[in-house]
Amino acid sequence: MRLFLILFLINATAWAETPSGSPFALRQMGVRIEKPAGDGVHFSQGSGVFVGEGMVLTAAHVVRPDPARRQVIVLLGGWRLDAALVDGAQDDDLDLALIQIPPQAMSIAHQP
Repeated sequence: MRLFLILFLINATAWAETPSGSPFALRQMGVRIEKPAGDGVHFSQGSGVFVGEGMVLTAAHVVRPDPARRQVIVLLGGWRLDAALVDGAQDDDLDLALIQIPPQAMSIAHQP
């Protein structure tokens, strides 16, 4: 698990360079994250970094409430997108977690 996150970070930093004039500069955006706590009232909030291909890196403590539910909300480019924690991509020792935004949701965020 730890090796996966480290390799992902190395790859993401190399990949995240946005070519000049790219129509979608989402790769360089910070995002807001909300994780419902499961009681319908409380939730945790935090931030993350969009690292490309629908992936968001955040702190594990942001997504820790209600570990049985993988649902996460990502606020990206003015859009509120449903997303989910990637199975096995959370490391509490490193305080890192990986979130996947589905392609359908990403296509909404790419609309002008």
